[in-house]
Amino acid sequence: ADILRARFSREAMSGPITAVHAEVYQSWVNHLMDNYSLRTPPSPMMMMKAPSTSRTSGGNFKLDMPIAGTTWTVGVDMLNNDKDANRYNVSSGSNVLNSVLWPGVSIYQTGLFAQSGLIPLNKDNGFKIGLRYDYVSADASRANVKPAGMAWSPNQLYTAYYGTTAEKKDENNIGGLLRFEHAVSNGVLYAGYARSVRTADATERYIASNSMTPDGRWVGNPDLRPEKHNQFEAGAKLGRGKLAVNGSVFYDQVQDFILRDRFHSTDPTLGNATIYRNVGAQLYGTNLGAVWKPVRGWKAGFNMSYVAATNTDDNRPIAQIPPLGGDVSLEYRPGRWYAGGKMIWNATQTRVDDNPNTGSGLDVGQTPGWSIMNVYGGVAVTRHVMARAGIDNLFNRNYANHLNKASAFDVTQVQVNEPGRVAWVRLSAQF
Repeated sequence: ADILRARFSREAMSGPITAVHAEVYQSWVNHLMDNYSLRTPPSPMMMMKAPSTSRTSGGNFKLDMPIAGTTWTVGVDMLNNDKDANRYNVSSGSNVLNSVLWPGVSIYQTGLFAQSGLIPLNKDNGFKIGLRYDYVSADASRANVKPAGMAWSPNQLYTAYYGTTAEKKDENNIGGLLRFEHAVSNGVLYAGYARSVRTADATERYIASNSMTPDGRWVGNPDLRPEKHNQFEAGAKLGRGKLAVNGSVFYDQVQDFILRDRFHSTDPTLGNATIYRNVGAQLYGTNLGAVWKPVRGWKAGFNMSYVAATNTDDNRPIAQIPPLGGDVSLEYRPGRWYAGGKMIWNATQTRVDDNPNTGSGLDVGQTPGWSIMNVYGGVAVTRHVMARAGIDNLFNRNYANHLNKASAFDVTQVQVNEPGRVAWVRLSAQF
């Protein structure tokens, strides 16, 4: 990866514009994935490699302007991304095209936005507002490239599973927010509504991974509609003396949620391929945190979060959603040195979509609850040098996070255990 980035910022300006921020960037990523350099291939005739490239350019320009008793931030941002990837069978010693994974994908996005600071209504009440518009253009220039033999081109895969081909798509997406805040003696209460729109990415739209067995195919959907979130949230940030707490609850009604799913068909030529489709969805959850400083040097902390997500079209849980989890910590920092411990925990996750014959099968199954203890400490060796050390998973517990990463070469979902006891030492210097 090669990345170039330039930033400009000027603040505390006088006049109608009080701050200017600008950024431009360019990245070039070349990635080679194969199934034989670091592992044994499934068979000598199934040695595959998949070189891919991604080129990204973009930037943003923002102005801060004082208007009507608050500061408004207005600006524009751009993101242009080109992705290309092929998969080759190299068993014979030559490159035989097997699949056009990213068929010359180009996704360009330009956004205009404006957001206010707190607009006062009176001494205790105020509100914030924001608006965003995005123009998105997506295309796949190599969708008609056909590999040798019986393999299908990307457009043939799209036609087989969705009855469509990769035509240029344009979107006009509008989002916004409205948030009300009420000041109380020891903090603030707030409630708000936000609409956000997420366009489909290159993989969701255009991935075209063919396979000798239909169950092993992975096919994007060029006709995916953008995902529209309508989220309501209420919460509080409060503090009194040595205790500070914050918490919130949210409800998100999603139109056209982009779901990674399986193609359920009795047609043996199509099988149970991995596909994408739009569905209705509901998400709700809560976050809670607290920090307590009972005496000088001591600090205790608590954090907890929970999310539930449901595919309302099929009345089943959405896969790969973490369970109820959080942490409890205690730290002592009298001066130059500190020491502490943190217990991290997850409850059992029972809301799963683990059957590829009726759902997506992206969850391996239900995940048992777990808790681990991490201990750590550090000392300021000098004014500029800091030494730190710790032990993660102190009691060497066997556990796995519910979220699992899919393999591009194997459609079977696997849940990998997290590391056992790990001791670490770190020395850092600042100049």
